[in-house]
Amino acid sequence: MKTFELSDEIKKCETPEINSLIQQIELYRGMSFSLPKGKKINRLHERSKRWSTISSNAIESIKIDSKREEEILGSNVSPSTYEEFMIRGCNDALSIVFSVYKYQSLDEDFICRLHKTMYEGWNPEFGGSYKYQQNYIKSMDVD
Repeated sequence: MKTFELSDEIKKCETPEINSLIQQIELYRGMSFSLPKGKKINRLHERSKRWSTISSNAIESIKIDSKREEEILGSNVSPSTYEEFMIRGCNDALSIVFSVYKYQSLDEDFICRLHKTMYEGWNPEFGGSYKYQQNYIKSMDVD
């Protein structure tokens, strides 16, 4: 195993400009969470996540009453129908994406993990695995 002695490298980086920037960062560390703007941004983030969840599910014809949506996504009320489980699962999957997007690559394992999260409450055996059955689409003539 190779070891590195970084103290000399750190001393090379100690310039007045860098020290000034570090002091400014230290001065404001943690303050962004106490600002009203930060609260507004957090609320907007939650709102956009909720809209994404509802819109994504609507594409699949999954819709629930707005009051029930608030109960499912806004508090710890347990879902009871397939639609409610799908909305909660999609919201949970989006939460994972938002928390790891900076360092998580979009690969097959991650997609399977998100799929497992989506189906965790409804059908855990199905979530995270591939479908092995053929879909058949048939057309019908309407007179």
